[in-house]
Amino acid sequence: MLELGNIGNAQSSTAFTDALAQTGMSKDDFFKLLIEQMKNQDPLEPMKNQEFAAQLAQFASLERLENINANLEKGTQIDLILTQAINNSAAATIIGKQVKAWGNEIHVKDGVSTYAINFNLQSDAAKVRVEILDENDNVIKTIEAHELGSGDQSLEWDGTDDNGNQVETGTYKVRVHATDGNDVDITARTYTMGIVEGIRYQDGSAVLIVDGEEVAFSDVREIGSSDSNG
Repeated sequence: MLELGNIGNAQSSTAFTDALAQTGMSKDDFFKLLIEQMKNQDPLEPMKNQEFAAQLAQFASLERLENINANLEKGTQIDLILTQAINNSAAATIIGKQVKAWGNEIHVKDGVSTYAINFNLQSDAAKVRVEILDENDNVIKTIEAHELGSGDQSLEWDGTDDNGNQVETGTYKVRVHATDGNDVDITARTYTMGIVEGIRYQDGSAVLIVDGEEVAFSDVREIGSSDSNG
């Protein structure tokens, strides 16, 4: 049975809640037990006022903790809904504008001869190696560059593999590895760039149509003008 003696103060709320959980008791069970203890106490040794007050304080602390947790959970849900609504409203205003969005895919299409490989370097790079991967994650093309400055960079890919053969239409992945003059790795993140042609909503979130491809609004890192030269 759960002991209802004075549990203390500094760690009492946590200890009390843990004790209830271990016994499988609810707060209602605890309150009933407290009442029964009062009814069946020895008249010659009545419950001390301090002990009774401490037990009531534990019950009140548990009630407050449950209410606080419920309010925090509700507040978090409201924040998520508000953030989602703001993002969805903002997304509708960028149709026709150029965006940069984090992503590592290149979509090879018929009639397109060159593709831009865009990436951001955290610091100056002495060597950069770009790898194009097929749907099976096999490296089909490697492009190397040297002495690139920090910030946004772009290299061109002619759509061929390392043997000079034109690759098939489809989706390919890009991987960038960069190092400084001491051969220390540098953070490099790939991104796509294009004009927002439309917008649709999926599971309550905005999805942009950029140059015919879908981009999550949450991946957008920069919004520019409709001029592709920015």
